Amino acid sequence: MVESHKGGKIEDWDIGKGPKELSAVADTTTKNRYELINTLAVWHTSEMHEIVGLMLKDLATSQTIGYSFREAWRLIKEHGSTNIIADGEQRGILTIRMLTTKNGLASLDDPQWAISVLTEQDQPHTVYSKCLIQNIPKRIKAARLSRFSNVMRKREIVDTKKVKVMEENNEQIINYKKLSDYIKKAKKIVVLSGAGMSTESLIPDFRSSKESIWMRDKLLLSQKTNYQLTTSQEDFWNSFKELLYLVLDDFLPIKSNNTLLESIRYFEPNVGHQFFAELEQQGKEILIITQNVDGLHTKAGNSKIIELHGNINKVVCPVCQKQYDLDTVIQEDVPRCINKVGNKFCQAILRPDMVLFGDLVNNFEEAVEEVKKYTDLLIVAGTSLEVSPANKLPCLAKEHGINTVMINKEETQFDSLFDLVIKEEIGKTVKQVKSFLRD
Repeated sequence: MVESHKGGKIEDWDIGKGPKELSAVADTTTKNRYELINTLAVWHTSEMHEIVGLMLKDLATSQTIGYSFREAWRLIKEHGSTNIIADGEQRGILTIRMLTTKNGLASLDDPQWAISVLTEQDQPHTVYSKCLIQNIPKRIKAARLSRFSNVMRKREIVDTKKVKVMEENNEQIINYKKLSDYIKKAKKIVVLSGAGMSTESLIPDFRSSKESIWMRDKLLLSQKTNYQLTTSQEDFWNSFKELLYLVLDDFLPIKSNNTLLESIRYFEPNVGHQFFAELEQQGKEILIITQNVDGLHTKAGNSKIIELHGNINKVVCPVCQKQYDLDTVIQEDVPRCINKVGNKFCQAILRPDMVLFGDLVNNFEEAVEEVKKYTDLLIVAGTSLEVSPANKLPCLAKEHGINTVMINKEETQFDSLFDLVIKEEIGKTVKQVKSFLRD
């Protein structure tokens, strides 16, 4: 089945059906029994629109039901509708079903008709047909894949425009070789990673770019404080979910809890994450100190990680410290701890296992000790070092005579602290370095 939107119509091209099906219903319209209430979409934006079903009201019974496109077309063809028309024609082996509005109403692909096929709680808006319910998960999955592909294409187009037509200069090649030599000699390597590591996995930046979450909604981001969590728990958790929706807006087919979680899980480690995990597998002692909250270093396979700002995938009880996965509590308006302490359940209000505004970062003293005592090489990857206290670590490394390397696309105010500065994407850098490591 192929659906298309042309001239205000929604068309369904069904291969392999003959004219018999059309003639069976062609003369049975008796009255306008149905009324279109909404179209049901897996996304509806100014750029994209994909309808998976229609919500129809049966005027004879006053019942509203969601149907697949084909089911809705058949009902309207047989019994008529107050506001849309079902047409059809046969073109060889193709059956073409068309739905168009009437009486001057907006076309069916207009976003004003559309609502997400599921609520935020992943429930249907009304009774849905069995066919529509079975179709929803695979259509949402296909939409998510499409949206990730679209974001990737847009990024590739932008990156292509930024590329200058020039040969790799000798200085850059020397830098790659020098970094590979540092790595070969080092037994213990500390990697301080920032947003530039995550953006290469398509995760949106929080601060550094014009498209960052900070620039799009400073108020929503700055409200994530302990004070809000303790004084207005429901508002905190509502705005926390809104923040997640904002961060993942480009990837969410619909705004629902399950779709949100599935999109978070969809992000994968990139070649930068994988490179440092491979070094550990090859026998290097690797400590990752990261400002990112995505958990991708763990997913890549590194075993020793200090997450300075926490982990978006975890929720923690501030009283008994029991941890929960985000997906176990996301459905709750105000999630509470269900851990049994003595004869009572804890019932404390849970909080995301992330550093909120005004909080101290996690385990920074441990990070300092690791850098001071146990490091041969510090690699700073994908951060401009604008956020304290992480930006103190390179200074500390220099004080202790540790080799320091900066890998970042843009120049930073701290570049002079480093023995080696590579102004390049992490992925491209590690690919080049790996070629020298094999020599």
